[in-house]
Amino acid sequence: MASNKVLVQQWLFMLFIMSVHVVATYGAMDNATQASLLKFRSSLSNATALSNWNPSISLCNGNKSDWAGVLCRNDVFYGLRLENMSLSGMIDTDALAEIPTLRSLSFMNNSFKGPMPTVKKLSLTRVLYLSLNGFSGDIPDDAFDGMSSLWKVYLERNEFTGKIPKSLVALPSLWEFSLVGNQFDGNIPDFQQSQWRKFNLSYNNFVGPIPEKLSNLVNSSSFLGKLFQSHYVFSFYFFYIHIHILNYRFPINKRVFQLQLQLQFFSSLDMVIIISMFKHGLASFQLNIHVLLF
Repeated sequence: MASNKVLVQQWLFMLFIMSVHVVATYGAMDNATQASLLKFRSSLSNATALSNWNPSISLCNGNKSDWAGVLCRNDVFYGLRLENMSLSGMIDTDALAEIPTLRSLSFMNNSFKGPMPTVKKLSLTRVLYLSLNGFSGDIPDDAFDGMSSLWKVYLERNEFTGKIPKSLVALPSLWEFSLVGNQFDGNIPDFQQSQWRKFNLSYNNFVGPIPEKLSNLVNSSSFLGKLFQSHYVFSFYFFYIHIHILNYRFPINKRVFQLQLQLQFFSSLDMVIIISMFKHGLASFQLNIHVLLF
């Protein structure tokens, strides 16, 4: 009887030691994450929106955080949503790479400029939003090397140029992807991914045919605008013909509108008439008319 009591006491003591160790580990991780985030903030030129990043305040409280733009789940930091904050300066990916639990990053609609950040240092990241900034220049072919977990990439409305990097095309988990409103050029790569939740290359300077793997997207808005360099283009793809009949810009109340009329013919003897109206490059109206040809 006494031996059983001693055994129970030993187990209780071990559980207590283990719980103390877990709490200490989480506390140390939390402190290290805070230090890395503060280091990252110091690289920004205008970080007034992050003024409440304070090491005296706990980083995570369940699924919430009192730190602006910080994402938490079950008391663990997992990402940053720093959107619409007028942030500028440098994105210190070395500081962010020190955080092992980082999975999601969004810097949408800020004032960042310059070349593509070195995101390949953030190899465990799954979600990346860099849209609506002033990033520019060619993206190196190895920019996404090692990011096999990345499944969302949004680079919309920047000033990127050149070819789509090979490492981006090769991402095995990618299923949401948008380059809308940049200056990418050349042929569209042969993406190997087969299941897309979103895919959009509209309003760039691509030339040539749509690859076979992407042929199921020709009925969507994935290739609108300056996909080709001419207003009147015939793009033949197997039994698919895409005709840009009209691409006209006109001012109304000091705003520039763009009207497009497109016809799409398919081997199944049907036709889609697409009438689109755009304002400042954004679709404000689109009418699709599906006609069966007998």
